[in-house]
Amino acid sequence: MKIAVVGAGISGITCAYLLCGKYKDVHIFEKEVRPGGGIYSIKFSESGKEHFIDLGFTLYNRKHYPNLVRLLDRLDIHSQETFKEICINYQSGRMGWSLGDNSIFFPKISSYFKPFNYKVLAGWLKIKRHADEFLEKRDMDKPLREHLDEIGVQKDIVKFFVKPLVEGLWTSIEKSEFEYYPAYYFYGLLRHLGLFEKSEQSKWRIVRGGSFRIISQMVSALINPIKYQTEVVNVVRNPNYVEVYTNKGEKEVFDAVVIAIPGIDALKILEKPSPSEELILGSFTYGECYVILHTDERFAVSKLFNERAWIIQVSEDDKSSPIVTWNLNRVQQLSLNTRLFLTFTTNPHLIPSDKVIHIIKRRFIKPTWKMLITQRRFGEINGVNRTYFCGDYWGWGTLEDSLSSALKVAQYFFKEQINF
Repeated sequence: MKIAVVGAGISGITCAYLLCGKYKDVHIFEKEVRPGGGIYSIKFSESGKEHFIDLGFTLYNRKHYPNLVRLLDRLDIHSQETFKEICINYQSGRMGWSLGDNSIFFPKISSYFKPFNYKVLAGWLKIKRHADEFLEKRDMDKPLREHLDEIGVQKDIVKFFVKPLVEGLWTSIEKSEFEYYPAYYFYGLLRHLGLFEKSEQSKWRIVRGGSFRIISQMVSALINPIKYQTEVVNVVRNPNYVEVYTNKGEKEVFDAVVIAIPGIDALKILEKPSPSEELILGSFTYGECYVILHTDERFAVSKLFNERAWIIQVSEDDKSSPIVTWNLNRVQQLSLNTRLFLTFTTNPHLIPSDKVIHIIKRRFIKPTWKMLITQRRFGEINGVNRTYFCGDYWGWGTLEDSLSSALKVAQYFFKEQINF
């Protein structure tokens, strides 16, 4: 069987890697010059020594990333524990709270003398108590704001604590979209991050030596080389074969095609998509943000906290979106004299150019109730018309979801359940 894989992101690479165990004629098309998609590492030199800095996927935990854990074991790639901490910091120094394993919720002794902080803590504890129950109900269309009102989380807690947390976890979300933000997605991703529990299995971990090693080892195991800078522009399905057309004017015939790019992009390249494909793939929407590697310490400074791994800087005026910054020396356990930061923002000019080391533009899935309901219909379009779809949009938008969907697609070919 000859199989085309469109997209060399983590889901496409993983699917091809698995399929090569059974089929020798698997070919990947990638429009960019590199593989990996959201897994992206660059070299940074200091004192003659090179370090790999992750600009994409970085953090995971063993409990909620089982496929990643098995894949790392299979590839013999080692990981290490890192700091699990998120702080919400108001730039005026008036308010701030910290979440994580070893983080104390209140940043300073003076915080214990402010009654509002106890209201925030009570609201967070209510959210944690209701998490499992709400996820078990699988109520996909309940807005988060409405749910929080039902469980007694006060409006000022939503405004000053929950809303910045949501905007800090999903950088591309617009303020108007918070009103309809799905509670199910909020609980689901926070559980994936391990923020509702403190256990050995939920501790944050990073890949030693850079996450790009996951991609490079799977790519080296492929039988056929990836066709870089080759964008698939049209996929024509026939009863007995599939035709794939590229931006280079080439046409190639395959027995099946795996489309491992965002749903809206997959829809664009399909010649005569079915009504189900139009409905399902058209239900996934995306936002964009810039990921900036820099040395500007302003975005990691707090009047309340010492160093934290993940900082959500909130302005007092409620007009500007929070600025999310990772302290990479802390997150990635870097032995550097230079302090490196990774900031997620919709403003590409936020950081002074003399402090910018690297900048990339990324798309993120936007959580909606329509998306959550549509995800149940995976089997309705996969394996139909010799076509298969995989990507993180079938889940919470995490690396684990990319791996999970790739495994599900591979199972169609193997005719049995498989894992790493």
